[in-house]
Amino acid sequence: MFSERVLAFEGREDLASVMTGERCRLLRRLHQHPEPFVSSLTRARRRQYRRVHADAAALEEAGLFGRSQGMVRTTAGRINANIRL
Repeated sequence: MFSERVLAFEGREDLASVMTGERCRLLRRLHQHPEPFVSSLTRARRRQYRRVHADAAALEEAGLFGRSQGMVRTTAGRINANIRL
């Protein structure tokens, strides 16, 4: 059975406020290599903990990031954006 989750943003600005370049890189890393803790991800990305933690919190609030089976991982394998002009 196929199940698709849809997250909707009001516009490009709303999407851009959540999906920064660094957050996109973070999601790609987690998609390929789930980590047990945000601190593990911090070391893997070689960034400050507080910045990674803030990015992780924003992605989790948006529904793009979560914790399951003891690992931090993405909640989707792909993100599509449709922007109405």
